Amino acid sequence: MPRDRRRSTTSPGDCLTVSLSIIVPTLGRPTLHATLHSIATQLDWCDQVIVVADPEGDVNQATATLNRVAGADRRWVYAEAESDGAGVGGAQRTLGMTFATGTHLAFIDDDDTYRRGALDLIRDAACDRPVIFRMQHPRLNAVPTAPRLAYGDVGTPCFVVPNERDALGEWVAHLPGGSGADFTFIAGCVERMGEPVWRNEVIATVRPHECEEIGEQDAA
Repeated sequence: MPRDRRRSTTSPGDCLTVSLSIIVPTLGRPTLHATLHSIATQLDWCDQVIVVADPEGDVNQATATLNRVAGADRRWVYAEAESDGAGVGGAQRTLGMTFATGTHLAFIDDDDTYRRGALDLIRDAACDRPVIFRMQHPRLNAVPTAPRLAYGDVGTPCFVVPNERDALGEWVAHLPGGSGADFTFIAGCVERMGEPVWRNEVIATVRPHECEEIGEQDAA
């Protein structure tokens, strides 16, 4: 039985009112496996994962990791995009959005992970405006720290936005040097789609390996 009228986790035959296209830019780092695994355990039949590798990274590692996690599952898409100087992952996310078939877009980097139940929370909250959750940062604790849109207080895994091509923001750097593209993107979405819905749940962990290292240092 479907858990609610919007989605079915048991059959590929029924399309959903809410379906996710999750875009993962990658350099082929070893942490990619944990990222993809955190997605794979929570996917619904109509969801989609788009992994976009930067050829300057380890493409062989990226494809090998994707094959281990996804196999022949057609919900997973692979592409490559060269960086364009607009910030780390910007060109990859921009290309990934052109492949997206879901009703809503989510983004996560290849060294971050979704928490258990995160994608259900995202599906339940998804609407016609951006929705911004919180993420656990290894040094800043939970971000955003307050329900306000501010540079440095929002991150890529925090938000889900409607897949409305003409209303999406751009993945371009907010500051010289290539930083802040996540803020530029979500600010553009908010400007065109309306004020965001703020959620207090923490749905992702940023660089969980660093969180573990910090915990070990504190214990010492």
